Amino acid sequence: MKDLVSIVIRTWNRKEDLKETLEILKNEQYIPLEIIVVDNGSTDGTDSMMTSKYPEVHFIKLSKNLGVEATNIGIEKAKGKFILLLDDDSHPQPGSISKAVEKFKENSKLGILAFKTIDSPTNFCPQEKFEKGKSKEEIKSGIKVKIFRGGGVMVKKEVVEKVGGYPKDFFWVGEESDLAMRALYAGYEIRYFPELIVIHRVSPKNRDLKKKTYYETRNLIWLYWKYSPVLLAFLKTTYSVFHLGFKALRNKVFLSYFKGLIDGIKKLPSIMKQRKIVYTQTIKFLVYSFCEKIFRNFQRKHEDSKNYS
Repeated sequence: MKDLVSIVIRTWNRKEDLKETLEILKNEQYIPLEIIVVDNGSTDGTDSMMTSKYPEVHFIKLSKNLGVEATNIGIEKAKGKFILLLDDDSHPQPGSISKAVEKFKENSKLGILAFKTIDSPTNFCPQEKFEKGKSKEEIKSGIKVKIFRGGGVMVKKEVVEKVGGYPKDFFWVGEESDLAMRALYAGYEIRYFPELIVIHRVSPKNRDLKKKTYYETRNLIWLYWKYSPVLLAFLKTTYSVFHLGFKALRNKVFLSYFKGLIDGIKKLPSIMKQRKIVYTQTIKFLVYSFCEKIFRNFQRKHEDSKNYS
């Protein structure tokens, strides 16, 4: 019998986007499957739509917007061995869920599987940079990465049970990096599979640049000081302060940036209580990946020379 897969979707005031996603998921062939929708206090009639049109979906209505904590609530309720996290405006291509489960079975160390998330209608995919210089064998077995996009990722539930879910104090932006750090440190692999695709139908709703700038500035400071050695945290924070500051000036959202900077520094004492230096683990990961790449290139050249002779 196949393993149960749980799909967890966090939503907030995107009723029509959510409806399109759920209609597409009705055609999903993988069985057994459960769908969990966590509503972050929507006021656009999402709850009445879910009750009347999708009674088969496990719907959780929150009284207010809790940000990424809503995803954690969905994960806690999930019964599946594997959990697919989707945005309310994203969906997997046919067959991708089944293939993803097989990838986990082929590799016991795999803890987080990143889908190739393609933005629609632009076809933009920042993950394509991971594919450069990789052989067919590397792509087939999954490219080792240290980050993933939250709107198209499958997580083995035991990973969250062992290292915890998204950091609820982040609220939004940077939560994927935080979880990835802890998963790598615990010995799990994060692999990106270009053949497994999630379509992200980019919605213009709820994409407030001011809010994004605030959370990005604040959360990056927290992320660096939670996991990096002091010197590295200082250097990365200094770079980000200037880089994000110039970016905020260009986008005319400097006040949001400044507020994020002040709140990030002000709340550092409480963040430092969670401090756990795990950045060395990602350095080990990078060194291992570099050595692995050299070995593969050497092996390929050796095989080519044998074939030529």
